[in-house]
Amino acid sequence: MTDPIFPPLLSGHRRDSASEVPAAALRGAAAHRYGAGDLIWAADSEQAALALVLEPEVPRDRCGEMLYLGAVAFGDAAGAVIPPEVAITYSWPGGLRLNGALVGKAELILPDDAGAATPDWMVLTLDAALLPPRNRPEPGQEMDRTTFWDEGCGDMNPGALVESLSKHLVNWLHRWEDDGFRPVHEQWWGRRDTAAPLARGLTGELTGLDEHGNALLKGGGMLKTLDQMPSAVPA
Repeated sequence: MTDPIFPPLLSGHRRDSASEVPAAALRGAAAHRYGAGDLIWAADSEQAALALVLEPEVPRDRCGEMLYLGAVAFGDAAGAVIPPEVAITYSWPGGLRLNGALVGKAELILPDDAGAATPDWMVLTLDAALLPPRNRPEPGQEMDRTTFWDEGCGDMNPGALVESLSKHLVNWLHRWEDDGFRPVHEQWWGRRDTAAPLARGLTGELTGLDEHGNALLKGGGMLKTLDQMPSAVPA
């Protein structure tokens, strides 16, 4: 595997296992060992993962916009390496899909003492399954999951995917800074998977996103607004 070359604004920190990446990033951000632009990553034959530490300059209720920014960056990066006939879609809040099946996820985590103020840091994580796991269930038992290998990209270089993800993240961050959330919103909504189930066991119809990415969910004759943010973690 070729190690990725990251954009000048990012500093890469490699971990041995993709499962280590989120926890390492959160510990480092909370302890102020990592700051804006530090990118913790791992890539092996089965999975690629990265976590980008950010220091937001917007209130907490706008930080969730980064979740969708991560998804559209994944869409651009994946689109550059997969066959053109493979459909890239998203499910709410952070599902990343190839041909309708989950291949990975985007997550965003903030310190739990942020309140309504601007958080000191936040961590955006992305991961994607490259090969089927060694203990893969029998065919037909996990119809909602796939891998890059299953979709015809078995020869992909994991480091190249991480590198591409990092570059598209930087590109979308620049665009978000210049143009706001609207372009991100449009890209995500245009690729939403209308057949995918909602996360967290929710039922209803996703009818839209508000200006900060909260879901507008219609069900039982009512329209509800759902915060897309996951549970925060202790600082």
